[in-house]
Amino acid sequence: MKKWLRGQRHFISIFFCLAFIHACQANESTLNPFLNSIKNSLQHSTSTQTAIVKIIGVQNAEAQIFLNKKTIVGYPLDEDLKPLTKAASKQISILLLDAKNYSNVRTRCLNNMMNGIRFSKGNKVVEVIVSLPCNQIIIALNDSNNITKWGGTLTNTASLKITNLLLTSNRH
Repeated sequence: MKKWLRGQRHFISIFFCLAFIHACQANESTLNPFLNSIKNSLQHSTSTQTAIVKIIGVQNAEAQIFLNKKTIVGYPLDEDLKPLTKAASKQISILLLDAKNYSNVRTRCLNNMMNGIRFSKGNKVVEVIVSLPCNQIIIALNDSNNITKWGGTLTNTASLKITNLLLTSNRH
């Protein structure tokens, strides 16, 4: 029975990957324009803060996006925001803006940790969630109440570099 269930799970996984492959490809085609839209805000942010955020359902998070400063991309803070050093902020910006650091691999995965980052410059705010161990990323831009969002997957290398920068910067 267990072997049969494992086979069914494998079949269902393949079905969902194939059923939504066009949506995934369309999402990837939006990566470079979205990165261009956040480039200035990341490179010239006047404040960069980070915190671990609570894992909640996506629909709940989307309902809370940019409603208050106690969430990052709608996910509630699990700790107080801490400032990042300028050097760490710059390195993370470089990683986030490089399209080679994103993967079009889509798998179902259960995250057990979510790091949040908030870049601010005047009335523009870019918020980022990096989820582990799945390397999923959500980036949201609030530009004078015009909110845009992009989600995808980071490469393992980029995800590890960002996580290490968050852990070794002013976040203790």
